[in-house]
Amino acid sequence: MEYWRQCAMWLISCNVLPANHRVTADTAQVFDLAQTLRDGVLLCQLLNNLRPHTINLKEINLRPQMSQVHPSFYALLYELLVKNIVKSNSCVH
Repeated sequence: MEYWRQCAMWLISCNVLPANHRVTADTAQVFDLAQTLRDGVLLCQLLNNLRPHTINLKEINLRPQMSQVHPSFYALLYELLVKNIVKSNSCVH
C-alpha cells in the first residue's frame, strides 16, 4: 500500500477523517490527501487527539476554504518534533 494511503488510514484510525472520506476511494490520489490537509485544520485536530487540550479548537476556523494554518499548530509542531529531535541527539552523544 502506498504511504499516502497508509497515512489516510491512520488519520481515519485517529478519528480525524471519516471512514468514507474521499481519500479512501479507489480513484483517490495523493493530491486528494494533500488538499485535505492543506489548511492544517485536520492536523490541529490530530494533534489534539494525540495530546488532548493542546490546541483550543474553538479558535480554529473549521471551514477549510476560509482557514489558514493556525499558529498553535506551528508552535506545537516545533515542541513535538524539534525538541524531541534535540533530546534524541543528546541521548546518542
